[in-house]
Amino acid sequence: MNEVSPVPELVADRTAVKAAPPATAVPEVTAAPPAEDAALLGVRQSVNGACWRLAQAAPGQIEALAQALPQALDGDGLLARLLAVRGAEIATLETFLNPKLRDLLPDPSCLMGMDAAVEATMAALAAPHPIGILADFDVDGATSGALLAKVLEALSARVEAVVPDRIREGYGPNKALFETLKARGCRTVFTLDCGATAEDALAQAETLGLGVIVLDHHRMERLPPCLALVNPNQPGCQSGLGQLAAVGVTFMFCVALLRACRAAGQAVPNLLEQLDLVALGTLCDLVPLTGLNRALVRQGLKVWAETRNPGLLALGRIAGVKSPPKVQDAGFAIGPRLNAPGRIGVSDLALRLLRAGDAQEAAALAMRLQSLNEDRKTIERAVYTQALAAAEAQNEADPPLLLVQGEDWHPGVVGIVAGRLKERFNKPVVVLDADPKTRLLRGSGRSCSGVDLGGMVLAARAEGLLETGGGHKMAAGLSLQQSQRDAFLDFALRYITAHRSPTQSTGQAEAQSEVRVDALVSLAALNRSMAARMEQFGPFGMGNPEPLFAVSAVYITAVETMRGGHIRCFLKASDGITLKAMAFRAENTALGNALHSGWATPVHLLGQLKLNRWQDRETAELHLVDIAPLPA
Repeated sequence: MNEVSPVPELVADRTAVKAAPPATAVPEVTAAPPAEDAALLGVRQSVNGACWRLAQAAPGQIEALAQALPQALDGDGLLARLLAVRGAEIATLETFLNPKLRDLLPDPSCLMGMDAAVEATMAALAAPHPIGILADFDVDGATSGALLAKVLEALSARVEAVVPDRIREGYGPNKALFETLKARGCRTVFTLDCGATAEDALAQAETLGLGVIVLDHHRMERLPPCLALVNPNQPGCQSGLGQLAAVGVTFMFCVALLRACRAAGQAVPNLLEQLDLVALGTLCDLVPLTGLNRALVRQGLKVWAETRNPGLLALGRIAGVKSPPKVQDAGFAIGPRLNAPGRIGVSDLALRLLRAGDAQEAAALAMRLQSLNEDRKTIERAVYTQALAAAEAQNEADPPLLLVQGEDWHPGVVGIVAGRLKERFNKPVVVLDADPKTRLLRGSGRSCSGVDLGGMVLAARAEGLLETGGGHKMAAGLSLQQSQRDAFLDFALRYITAHRSPTQSTGQAEAQSEVRVDALVSLAALNRSMAARMEQFGPFGMGNPEPLFAVSAVYITAVETMRGGHIRCFLKASDGITLKAMAFRAENTALGNALHSGWATPVHLLGQLKLNRWQDRETAELHLVDIAPLPA
């Protein structure tokens, strides 16, 4: 690492750093939906059973944004429409199109507890003892642990790191891990992406003589016993940074720590070199990609393209990640492989890979992750098949939440299964595994936007319905006695009905089976140039959903099923323009069955435009979301 940071504002005196920006840079569109007779292209029921609606913008907003766009984008009415329907304003246009840390990074001391955490760490750095890290077993925890370890080691600290075993120990810190760190000589320990709700475990650490610094982002109600707590979602924190992943909180801590070291006359490492880890953890934790998160991911993807991290390089080669990496590489290639060992194998393997010091060690660890990921997929398929049958039966009554339960389902895959069921049914899902000996139920949940699943779990825990529980809006973990299952389900259904947003949405399908479409375009407009423009409009995720385009009256040709249940086809317009299209994981779904129906007449389509890179060539392709026959 370089000795001096090339971006001094990241470690400058706090009086020179900007105040915290609003938590959401591009507010969610809240305009009233069009009248029922305004269904786009007349589609009131697609093959997915959805009504298509054209997203609405405030009057005059499209024209105003088109005029305000930079000269290079002047006159781009489509980009102006995409910005307008997301509620973008001229004042925030530049930071949305070109998000930079120097514009969006607040003073890290705006986070409650930050100054106390830095003070405790400076004392630990001056002591002769190693510093402990106790990180969660998912990607957010592994990237947080690797980031902090690299920074502390660059400041000449010795670091000892541990990760809880998901199967034997469950989520979060415990006395045994604290005892392990004390035995290794630690006197100060960080908990990363965990610890905020671990009052008992932290009290035990206190009795062992350990000082604990908690860096977390999960919802919480009570302050645990610790040296310092940095969590934008703790009661009383006014930072406006509640959407940060744990790795984002850790990054903010590192900014503050390096600022203090620099003020003390110490040389500091180049923190920007670690933004690849920040982007990866942020993307995999599914937090909103707005405001500071957007800048962290945009800049982090650039660093990832030039990364010198041996672990990321080795795993990227195995996973087939091409340079420059894309958002989907984090979620579909790297993330699952990093998560695999924590789910079914050696919990600290991902952290060890991201901390690997040389290519040989990294290659060996990456191969182990790849093997474990193949095992994970086999286990996941078996659990998903059983859980899907239970969810389909339960969904016939159309409850606001699905809760499915099995016995001897591997606890390491229930979260993935919950996510897949959430995507299929477009509603929150909780998947529980029953221990056949103790009858204790452990599980995970995944949610849609508009439903705060973590808030529901905390409320249920406060009611005495759960043994353990915590999380954030989109994901949560919990455990409960079998005897409490029905009471918990009743509470969850009532809570979600009372608290869900009227625009509950995953970004594609809205309540009452409506799909919000960003724009109606011709097939000719879906070209390589527009696909490249869409990459500039990214990164996409929660808070900035990927644009969804409607194309009218095109033919579907050359339909072919590929490995993995993906379906490839070609689209042809009446003017002869053609475009390749893909439908992922579509085999045996309503969309896949429709593609195989052999349409002899034109159809309307919905899809997301992608830039496909293959053998030094770039081409546009449409990733299909829905199909509808032309209204009679």
